[in-house]
Amino acid sequence: MTSEHRFASAADTVCVWDPSQLTRPFSKTPSDGTRHFTSVRWSDNGQLLVAANGSVSVIQVSGTDTSMLRLDTEDSDAVCACFAASSRQVLSGHRDTTVKMWNVKNKSVAKTLQGHLSGVTCLALSRGGSRLLSGSSGGDLICHSLTSNDTSEPMRTPSVESVTDVQFSVFTDSLAASSSQDGDVNIWDIGTQQLKKTFVQQHHGGAAGLAFSLLNEKLLASCGMDGKITFYDAVQPVPLMSKSADSPLSSVLIMPDGITVIAGSQTGCLYKYDLRSGTSDGLITMTKAHESTVASLSTHYATRHSGGGQRLGMWSKGSSGIADKAKTRPRKGSDPRNVSKDVAFSTCAVTLHRSAAMQVSSQNRQWTNEPATPLVSGAATQATKLSASKSLVRAVGIFFSLS
Repeated sequence: MTSEHRFASAADTVCVWDPSQLTRPFSKTPSDGTRHFTSVRWSDNGQLLVAANGSVSVIQVSGTDTSMLRLDTEDSDAVCACFAASSRQVLSGHRDTTVKMWNVKNKSVAKTLQGHLSGVTCLALSRGGSRLLSGSSGGDLICHSLTSNDTSEPMRTPSVESVTDVQFSVFTDSLAASSSQDGDVNIWDIGTQQLKKTFVQQHHGGAAGLAFSLLNEKLLASCGMDGKITFYDAVQPVPLMSKSADSPLSSVLIMPDGITVIAGSQTGCLYKYDLRSGTSDGLITMTKAHESTVASLSTHYATRHSGGGQRLGMWSKGSSGIADKAKTRPRKGSDPRNVSKDVAFSTCAVTLHRSAAMQVSSQNRQWTNEPATPLVSGAATQATKLSASKSLVRAVGIFFSLS
């Protein structure tokens, strides 16, 4: 199992998982044993995790050493954290409205970013590593430039509900998404600091988590307290389809293969879905993973960050580290057999309209048609049949535009 295919979860413990069977080769409990983790993120090289649970801790997950280093000497009310462009620096969001940049080796605060009027709830680093997006409990977002130290004016969501998650697209630093406690999902143009689209109340009870696909630049997923995972074309932007679970969902992740989706629930369960499935939910398996809410999920993938792939000296002083794997990341147009495009979006058409089942042959990647499930009965009117045909044409059109 390579590090690119592992994922981590944060709850009462931080766990690393093999997604093929949802087995758990690694688990780490909080240093104080009481406060549950609310955030977890991988380092650029796949050897480290950073987790927040009031304090900020860096955990080594490679080899036999599973050391955990706490950066703050006392509880700093950190609720989220991620690595900066270099794994030698960590960014953390705090309830005191600040974002801190930590020097990992010295365990010291190198910089404090401000601008929010209420507590920071979530962070996202752009793929290039130059922009940091932070959301707050007051419903605003701020974009921080980590190269020029500039801070944008607060970007307001249509509601004033707390921002529950923010994510950058891995294909461009200008496309981002945010979710809110009122159930809204917002698409942002960070370059112009403009709101492009609001999907109003996509989740009853609140939207909790977001995930962009690592293979398809248009695919976005959200999850919420209603137990739904909703998929969107983030570029158009339009909703595509939904999948469901039997409990409220708190986090979601699209794995690097582009077809596996992992969701975490408030009951501590992990759900594994396959986007190739033509069934209504596509659920493969479910396992009881934690004793508390799965607050955060994260997978490792190679990035374009400069300085990535270096191992931290606190565990391996003077080590040469591993090579940066950025060149191995699939790029748009590099592989016509891209499974995310060929499979995932055909499934959207199938699930939304249920009138033609498309599947990809793994041998020749040619499209084949399966017997369709009629949308209308024999007694249906001609107008209803025409409407169903138009829906199918629109579905197929969406698929080929996304391909």
